[in-house]
Amino acid sequence: MTNVYGFAAAALPALLFTLLSEIFNAFLHLAADAAASHGLLHVSAGLLNALITALSVTAAGAVFLRPAKRQISLWKTTEDKDNAVKGEEEIPRSVKAVCGIFGAAALALLLNGLLISTGAVGRSQEGTKAAAAVTAAPVFAAALLYGIVTPFAEELIFRGLTYSGLRLKNYRKPAAMLTASVLFGLYHGNLPQGIYAFCMSMVFCEAYEESRSFPLIFCMHAAVNLSALAVSYGGLSGLFTKPGWMAFLCAAAFLCLFAAEGFPRKTHG
Repeated sequence: MTNVYGFAAAALPALLFTLLSEIFNAFLHLAADAAASHGLLHVSAGLLNALITALSVTAAGAVFLRPAKRQISLWKTTEDKDNAVKGEEEIPRSVKAVCGIFGAAALALLLNGLLISTGAVGRSQEGTKAAAAVTAAPVFAAALLYGIVTPFAEELIFRGLTYSGLRLKNYRKPAAMLTASVLFGLYHGNLPQGIYAFCMSMVFCEAYEESRSFPLIFCMHAAVNLSALAVSYGGLSGLFTKPGWMAFLCAAAFLCLFAAEGFPRKTHG
């Protein structure tokens, strides 16, 4: 029974964050509609949706900021109970971090290509709608939202609170990774994005497990989102569905993530 309570306590922030962000989003849309009906709002629909999403995610994330900061600090200084203490690293941690970031971006582009080439995105009405909403926003707004705001808030909740919360309650790494990743996939609200988010979350969880570095997983998440944005705005989505490019991305993701060697682990004196 204690394990059940511990599991629920660790998973609850992710569920509440999802609920709160949807509530804030709905409220802000109602307020925007009311303002527009009175002629008080004159912005494009794409920019308005981006602003509302940014405000909703920020407000929902702010609710959990204080407990997340405490837990991130605790996780950063907690010894890894599943792995033996590592000796001196042959590759500098900064190099490993860069490899992890580039590897995650390559994997994200590969997954996008696979989802497009298999028709998973086209068959999902919600997935198509979500993809269209991203590129409907001006480039600067999309870059700010998906390159800074959402990566920070999502990592704060799904890795900073949920994943590390489960690990600190002595749940095994696979169970914690699966739980955080399933919740992260469900949070995205449609099947194509859910599959994509689940896979990327597994990589982020592994990176957080090994490095105990929140800045690293934030940078990885931001790089993943910005690379996908660059492809979408550049009209290059079809390019990465070609077998040659997919093979290149597969090799790049494997080599970079392998070079990261489990990602840079911080040492504590």
